Order: sequence, then structure tokens, then C-alpha cells
Amino acid sequence: MKNVTLKAGDEHIFSRSGKVLAQLAGAGQPMPEQVTVSFEDPADILCLLTTSRLDVFRSIQPKPV
Repeated sequence: MKNVTLKAGDEHIFSRSGKVLAQLAGAGQPMPEQVTVSFEDPADILCLLTTSRLDVFRSIQPKPV
């Protein structure tokens, strides 16, 4: 696993992504290697992003071309 995705989203988005995964599983398809952490309130994400953690994100983020 290379990526962890942090995002804001409501229960509809969560439910929709769950349905996609259920369809893949039901069809015998491989499950994507992904980790997504969803927050209903975007302010909750900010609680995780301390200055030190933000520095780590910036240091590993690919530079725009």
C-alpha cells in the first residue's frame, strides 16, 4: 500500500464507495489496495494535521511539474 487518502464526506459518499466494493467482491474481482479515512466534518481533519505532520506530508508529496 502506497497511499492513504484523507477526505471529507457524508454518509452518502461512504455508502456509495461501500456498494462499489461489495460489487467487486460479489463479482470475484480483486479489491483495490487502498486506505481511505473519511471525516464527516472537515474540521476534524485539521485536528490531525499538526505542524509536524504537515511537514512530513509536504516532504513526501510529489512536487508539481
